[in-house]
Amino acid sequence: MDDTLVPRQKKCGDCPPASRTRQAGPLLVVPRRSYTPTRPSCIECVEKHLGAAYVLLSEVREGYACRLRAIGHLFEAEDEAQEWPDLHAAIREARKAYQADGTMPDWAALAGLVTEAHVLMPEAPVAKPRTGRKLLQALRASWLVGMWRDRQDIGDSSEFARKLREWAQKWNREGQ
Repeated sequence: MDDTLVPRQKKCGDCPPASRTRQAGPLLVVPRRSYTPTRPSCIECVEKHLGAAYVLLSEVREGYACRLRAIGHLFEAEDEAQEWPDLHAAIREARKAYQADGTMPDWAALAGLVTEAHVLMPEAPVAKPRTGRKLLQALRASWLVGMWRDRQDIGDSSEFARKLREWAQKWNREGQ
């Protein structure tokens, strides 16, 4: 057997511990015919890459040149989703259709498959903050606080968030 098709244990520093996956034992990379992924599947990473592709494809519709980055994020989501064959196949088909003729992915269907993948995974116990101080510490330690800090184009973040929500609601009403 070709060495590239032999499963190898990989570690991803950003992925959850092995207890958060369906697999028992060490995480293994699932080899494919001519390609071995570089890391184990991670549903949080799938969501991150699908979210990035969604934003970039929205910007493409507005005339910005982000097509290649969006395709790259779709591929990364596909690569991360190999533990969930239906999700993996759906992302792959969405990427190929977009590359071939510009067909936008069915985001609702992909979101449903991501939700199903979450259901298949046991939840890791999460200690919830019990005081306001602990909650504030947890929020400050998360990626949420300050994620737009370096953006020069935003200005008033509250106004920007309001406009972003309005745009998303309008975009959804128009059947996009």
